[in-house]
Amino acid sequence: MFLPRNILEEKLRNMLTEDIGQGDVTTALIVPADSTAEAEIISKEAGVIAGMEEAKILVESLGLKAKILVPDGEKIKAKIILMKISG
Repeated sequence: MFLPRNILEEKLRNMLTEDIGQGDVTTALIVPADSTAEAEIISKEAGVIAGMEEAKILVESLGLKAKILVPDGEKIKAKIILMKISG
């Protein structure tokens, strides 16, 4: 990671604010606020991993937990679980 963490977090917050805005009204009405979920980020194709630390910072900035399973620089095959997210 080349940017200091605090600068990266600020840039990510700004991007999320621009993309999400005030959130989704329908979801807010249907899904209870205290709901939790789990997700996995899975590779579609073989390649070399990059951006996992940045992805973790983004996920954690939303108040979720993220566990990196494959670090940057690793060669991977398709259909590999790269990160687990919960919260």
